Amino acid sequence: MEIFLDESGDLGFSFPASSRYLVTATLVTGDSEKLARIGKRTRARYPRRRDPRHELKFGKELDDVRRYVLQGVAAVGPAIVWGGLDKWTSALAKDRDAMAIYDRLCLRVIAETLRRVPMRPIDLVLDSRRARGRQTQEFSRLVDAVAERMHSGYFTPS
Repeated sequence: MEIFLDESGDLGFSFPASSRYLVTATLVTGDSEKLARIGKRTRARYPRRRDPRHELKFGKELDDVRRYVLQGVAAVGPAIVWGGLDKWTSALAKDRDAMAIYDRLCLRVIAETLRRVPMRPIDLVLDSRRARGRQTQEFSRLVDAVAERMHSGYFTPS
């Protein structure tokens, strides 16, 4: 199984320029190739300013594009788990350490995903925010600890 983890919103605190909410979500699938085809088909069907190297920014897309993507994702039948916080009021956001907030929110969503969707092994696919050496190693260690704690079977996901 593959778990895709992504966020919506930004990590900033310069209101009103920054988004008020930060949301992270996991999408769990056994067929990531079908998901990749949805992105390719979307770019082909709606070619407006589409560079294949850049991700689709859902919040900035037209309703037709959003509907097309959501119908494609729903057809794949994934499990989706999400979590969010209001950066203005959440106790989680009080320390204003952006990466610490991001990590805590991601780990909560990953923990809930592992609780709801029993699997072994897993492949956790992160966005580019987490693709930096030491930070990634530390985050991997935290994910391993969450997997150990949340898994109820004999073999912990690897």
